[in-house]
Amino acid sequence: ILRYFAVNTFLVNLDSYAGNLKHNYYLYEQNGIFQILPWDLNLSFGGYEIRSGQSAINFPIDRPVSDTMENSPLISKLLEVEEYKEIYHKYLNTTVTKYIESGKYEADINRIHNLIAQYVKNDPTAFYTYEEYKNSLPILTQFGKDRAKSIIAQLNGEQPSTSYGTIETNVNISLLGTMG
Repeated sequence: ILRYFAVNTFLVNLDSYAGNLKHNYYLYEQNGIFQILPWDLNLSFGGYEIRSGQSAINFPIDRPVSDTMENSPLISKLLEVEEYKEIYHKYLNTTVTKYIESGKYEADINRIHNLIAQYVKNDPTAFYTYEEYKNSLPILTQFGKDRAKSIIAQLNGEQPSTSYGTIETNVNISLLGTMG
């Protein structure tokens, strides 16, 4: 669950338990072990409730919900336990180092683009044009880099972690798609 919340926080996926509707997940328990089964991640990268690149990039890691922590006991109760909060922070740091700083994130975007580009281009039911799709790829890449910068600054105490920080970005998340 802590790993899920770390990745969800990195992605600023508020169309989930972290959003004000607390939806698009199942909580699964087997033999006292819990895990979250998410679905509907299409509005990640700040596409739901935030709609601003500056806010998405600076989304707080220690208050990773759009309403209140009091209304979000699953994450708030976990983060109240210092040991769990440290594990959660390690998962955030690992996401940054293993995926963003290593170049894997950008390489995966390019790899998936190469795999699906022709299908996207020829999709008669597409919600967006092929040009809009192609133009979103650099934005998606920059989102990862800027979000990683914000998370590291929050982990290091250089930016607030319970309120929005001030890391600058030119990411226009509306170019990643919208709910409409």
